[in-house]
Amino acid sequence: GRSKGKKFSDRGISLHRDDEVSTTHGKFHVDSPGPNGKFIFTDTGSTNGTIYNGAEVEDNVPLELVDGMVLVVGSCHLLIHLR
Repeated sequence: GRSKGKKFSDRGISLHRDDEVSTTHGKFHVDSPGPNGKFIFTDTGSTNGTIYNGAEVEDNVPLELVDGMVLVVGSCHLLIHLR
């Protein structure tokens, strides 16, 4: 999100210099604990949306993250690396 608050500095990603990013743009999480958990991104209904592979990510629909994919959030390109 775009917030500079303590919650984001402690537990999140802040893109506070990008006016195209919503304050709570989306969330990253793991869908279940353990070695079989999948990494997920969900756009939480942001104003300007999130782009993946040239298409807008649907609001509130989990998107499984894979190594090497790029999400466009505002003017930022987020390259995903999973290990």
